[in-house]
Amino acid sequence: MRSLERRPINSATSAPSSFCDAERRQVLALSYRFLDKQKTLAIGVWPEVSLADARVIATPRAFRNNTFRAVAEEWFVKITCEERAEVTLSKVRWLLEKVYPFLGHLPLHEIEVQEVLAVLRKTEARGRYESARRMRSVISRVFRYGIATARAKVDVARDLRGAIIVPQDQAFRRDHAPEGGGQAPPG
Repeated sequence: MRSLERRPINSATSAPSSFCDAERRQVLALSYRFLDKQKTLAIGVWPEVSLADARVIATPRAFRNNTFRAVAEEWFVKITCEERAEVTLSKVRWLLEKVYPFLGHLPLHEIEVQEVLAVLRKTEARGRYESARRMRSVISRVFRYGIATARAKVDVARDLRGAIIVPQDQAFRRDHAPEGGGQAPPG
């Protein structure tokens, strides 16, 4: 008996293929399964449709709008509309630009805790402890927005609260410094 279960079409992992039609033109197509049957969707004729365009067409919109960068940009528009201070917006934008090269292209729901930690560790390695702390906070807010819009299930940055170095407050360091500017007492 044939199963009527619908298998999801996973276009994120399949790439467009091609075949020649009756007029000997190269047709770019996407193969997928639906109701246990092999299906083929013609995307266009090459060279009118480039392979890069065919890949974009073959990728469902849900996958295209689910990257960290896409969700972060949507969240940034939201906080801009909330009339946050210009300084806050510029700092958030700066932190997001530092994260994009590492996480921007990844689907939000596929990002692992270790990937976020690696980004934070790179910032920490340069001695920028406060920037790493704020970066974790901004990444966490993007994930929380992704959860609210059903594009992520969990905030992976939340689990990193104690994993990075917490910078000491400048006033604390000044108040608890040894007498004489940190030099050993004469002895």
